[in-house]
Amino acid sequence: MTYLYSFLGQLVTVLVFAGVTYILGVRRHRAAHIAWAIVTTLVLLWVIHLAESLGRQLAFDRTAYLVHMPSVALTSLSFIFVVGFGVALARGKHVRSKHRTSVLTFLFSLIPTAISGIWLVSTAKPL
Repeated sequence: MTYLYSFLGQLVTVLVFAGVTYILGVRRHRAAHIAWAIVTTLVLLWVIHLAESLGRQLAFDRTAYLVHMPSVALTSLSFIFVVGFGVALARGKHVRSKHRTSVLTFLFSLIPTAISGIWLVSTAKPL
């Protein structure tokens, strides 16, 4: 059960970091937003790595897995657009509305991904 608490802590960290990054972007604190975006990306990649490691140690409920993985795919795909439009915006391209839309898509897809991830881990059994 320790893995569940560890996972929840990591998940909350990602959600908080994503929220701070979003708020800084909305308030147009560009330098802080970019710094937090980089840190949030690194934290997200670390949590994905830890989740993959955890996945090798647990047997997951099939239904929870089948719900969670498409959600992960959508969230990952939307994150690619967030980064792409963010870099384009930083380089002076006029893509602010596309960046904002991709950010909102990412944030709203992160919610069901987090919920299904909690479901997945909470119903898992050690191998």
